[in-house]
Amino acid sequence: MVMSDRIAVLDGGVIQQVGPPQTVYEHPVNAFVARFMGHVNLFEIGSVSGDRVTTTLGQLRLEKPLAEHERHGMLLIRQEVIELGPEVPEGYNALQGVVRERLYRGSRVEYRLEVDGVVLLATASNLGQRLHAVGDRVTVSICPEDIVRLDA
Repeated sequence: MVMSDRIAVLDGGVIQQVGPPQTVYEHPVNAFVARFMGHVNLFEIGSVSGDRVTTTLGQLRLEKPLAEHERHGMLLIRQEVIELGPEVPEGYNALQGVVRERLYRGSRVEYRLEVDGVVLLATASNLGQRLHAVGDRVTVSICPEDIVRLDA
């Protein structure tokens, strides 16, 4: 992706998405493209009420209500948009989780969290951040604008 100004993702010879690397990474059109780009935090859309969606992760508030044709599919939460800490920014979704694994990667730390029995992966900067230990209870904050709706 570093050397490309446009990339294409194909599945069985069928083009799934074409665009700039940042767009394909941050806004994949479907679950196949999301997985191809390395995303793992994918949650099936359950019931929908206005801008609130129920998933296996819990109820999440979205940036805007889903249109009727968007009410099926999945939600993507990229690892790097998840915030961990006691403060929840105004308007963010707040979930409670437990750190199950911590991988120190130098400039960043990767966490495997459990939220209501569901695995959620988060990546945090190591710069000036408190490192959470395995077993710590953490507040998980997710900005509604960072939740991406995908076709299944």
